[in-house]
Amino acid sequence: MKKLIIALFASLLLSSFLFSDSLQRPDNGGEKPEVGRPAPKPFPPHWGKPPAAQTKDLRPLPGGFGMGSSTLARWIGENLAKDQADGKGPQKPDEGEKKPEVERPQPKPRFPAHWGRPPEIQLTDHVQLPGGFGMGSSTLAHWIQENMQQDREDNANGKGPDGPGKPERPQKPDVLTEQEKLDPRKSEGEVLKQVKEGKISQEDAREKLDALRGEMEKRGEFKRPQRPQKPELSDEVKGKLDDIKAQQDALAKEMKTKLDALKKDGATKEQMREAVHSFQKDNKDRLDAIKAAHKDIHDSLKGAR
Repeated sequence: MKKLIIALFASLLLSSFLFSDSLQRPDNGGEKPEVGRPAPKPFPPHWGKPPAAQTKDLRPLPGGFGMGSSTLARWIGENLAKDQADGKGPQKPDEGEKKPEVERPQPKPRFPAHWGRPPEIQLTDHVQLPGGFGMGSSTLAHWIQENMQQDREDNANGKGPDGPGKPERPQKPDVLTEQEKLDPRKSEGEVLKQVKEGKISQEDAREKLDALRGEMEKRGEFKRPQRPQKPELSDEVKGKLDDIKAQQDALAKEMKTKLDALKKDGATKEQMREAVHSFQKDNKDRLDAIKAAHKDIHDSLKGAR
């Protein structure tokens, strides 16, 4: 009987111990969520593949490549030392790849510095600008024409950059060597070959070919195609151009007077812009007439060539 009581007491203590232990243990039945780790730093492509057989130890790798075996650490150290001896750092993953060239737009022609800044307020029409400056408003065309006329007068009076009393411009070095001048025909073929092989730029080749063909032209070995002479403007066309200029000047003067009055009253830029749009809308017929007159003159000159 005594043994039975001891056995029951022992089993009771054991069950209470197991029950209390199960309450204190955390629930480890579910899987722990994976914590995202940063991707390891890639090795430079010119190092090749790392060793296939490596030791199982774990240590910090040189060069900031994280953790790895001592075999991998030795391999990285050798490559870093080799790169340092060659005078270059570790190559980035995409450093060796050639980036595609992006075609850039051709730069717009710049106005001469002594002309100053073009008019800030301009009409929104679109005409051919004089002097090979592309397309722009008739206000800009009038401004360019006035500056070109002033330059011609200054050059004639000796005030321009080419007039007397000005320092001589530095002479450009001769494009051709004496050997190239002796046989320009042969040199022309060599230049074309260099362009094809990419040994000379298009701009340098164009300049050299132009000089070589100039030498051949002196010897009668090359004849440049002659451009057709521009037809001389008739009095009728000159009168039409003067009439167009007078109309443009009148419009520009009216708009300037209106904007000056608004500016004097303290108008904002937005109000000035609205005034320009309103002026163009009110004078649409006059602007269309100027465009049509420009087109008629252009078509007549084109047909006379």
